[in-house]
Amino acid sequence: MRRTRSVASQLGRHGHRRLADAPLPFLRNHLWKDVLGEVDRRIFGEAGQPVFANPSFLRRSFTGRVFASPSDFMYLGATSRRQEVWCSEVVSWRSEYRVYVVENDIVGIHHYDGASDAMPNMTTALLMVS
Repeated sequence: MRRTRSVASQLGRHGHRRLADAPLPFLRNHLWKDVLGEVDRRIFGEAGQPVFANPSFLRRSFTGRVFASPSDFMYLGATSRRQEVWCSEVVSWRSEYRVYVVENDIVGIHHYDGASDAMPNMTTALLMVS
């Protein structure tokens, strides 16, 4: 992450795009902003559906993860329950790629997880950054 910030700084950027900046028409699942305390209550109190939560700030206090049971909260340590997070329904990915964009130009694509033979749809990727 430090290298990413350094490169972004050299390019005159102050961080990278977050989930909330994604082109919303391309998201296929529901996205909402909340605080960890609400995610906590949802899992502990309602025995609700699992939820994926990711810190909403560039400086992340934890890695985004699925919260499905009370034991999942042990990974947070002393993270404040007032921490703002982006939440979404849990989805299954066949493959995950990171696409690096500078001023609406795709400058790199990196396979992150899953099936490496499942390539991203470049037509859609180009539409997302335009």
